[in-house]
Amino acid sequence: MDINFEDIDIENAIFIDTRSPAEYQKGHIVNAINIPLLDNEQRAIVGTIYKRAGQESAIKKGLELSGSNFVNIYTKLLKLQRKNVEKKLIIYCARGGMRSGSVHSFMSSLKIKSYRLVGGYKRYRNIVLNQIENINDNIKFIILTGHTGSGKTTVLKKMQERGLPIIDLEGEAKHMGSAFGAIPYNQIRMTQQQFENRLATSLIKLKDPKVIFLEGESKRIGWVNITKNFYEKMVDSDTIIIKRSDSYRIKKILDDYDIKDTAFKDALGRISKKLGGEKYKEISIMLENNQDEEVIRELLINYYDKLYNHSISKHKNIIKTIESEDDDTIIEELVNLYIT
Repeated sequence: MDINFEDIDIENAIFIDTRSPAEYQKGHIVNAINIPLLDNEQRAIVGTIYKRAGQESAIKKGLELSGSNFVNIYTKLLKLQRKNVEKKLIIYCARGGMRSGSVHSFMSSLKIKSYRLVGGYKRYRNIVLNQIENINDNIKFIILTGHTGSGKTTVLKKMQERGLPIIDLEGEAKHMGSAFGAIPYNQIRMTQQQFENRLATSLIKLKDPKVIFLEGESKRIGWVNITKNFYEKMVDSDTIIIKRSDSYRIKKILDDYDIKDTAFKDALGRISKKLGGEKYKEISIMLENNQDEEVIRELLINYYDKLYNHSISKHKNIIKTIESEDDDTIIEELVNLYIT
């Protein structure tokens, strides 16, 4: 049975990606499980034959190579079905063609109920990009900004726990934005496609709310870019500045980052030119001497705050500054401003 992505309750579906691991790594439906019909090498062989001998020869080779993989596919899908009896198994490939079709047909013949995604990953990507670039004009963005260490992400997560509509852009990008931003996410390198997929999924799950709270970001977050229309909507939106004490910010950064990690020292080296030779040397010595708070204080003054002071000028509609060390106080004020 075929099914359109728009007709799927994504909270009650298990997506099975039958493409090769390399295709999957580049981008996939969020939370999809990769059970490839052909591995990377096998897919390359079929592709070469297609170019040299045409479609018919490629199909024959593909059938030959994939035959031995069906035992593994059957075993995994049967296990998934038994563990998730209430959920639909949705099988997809690149375009909803032979790979997903053959797996779907095989499963059906063995009485494992599944659905084939119409148009496959390609159509899903069109839906994703449309979701991001043509976001409902009736949805109002509220941008939370403030100096580094102000706990903006923490506020957003606490708002989410209360059922308030938020999108954690840094969480979707697996990066906190600065030269040090990959460290809390164990240096995960998010692809542009997968960032867009994750962002679109967050929007879909919110189901057209009246407002969405987001953290103010540069157009680029780590290795990915916020798409044009989405970013322009952010820049034009109401902006709330969260203000905290320097002591709060220093503690927050030390909680978020392991500054003893080699990755922190490497990131420090990458911004040495921006810090200046003498200042970089001074901070490096502090780091070696376990002067953790002084290290962060110097980075705030000489790196982070300069970046923030430059970025805040891009926000056109600064509505209010909320100054408090208490997250709940900040949230209540935001709710009073935009929810009640």
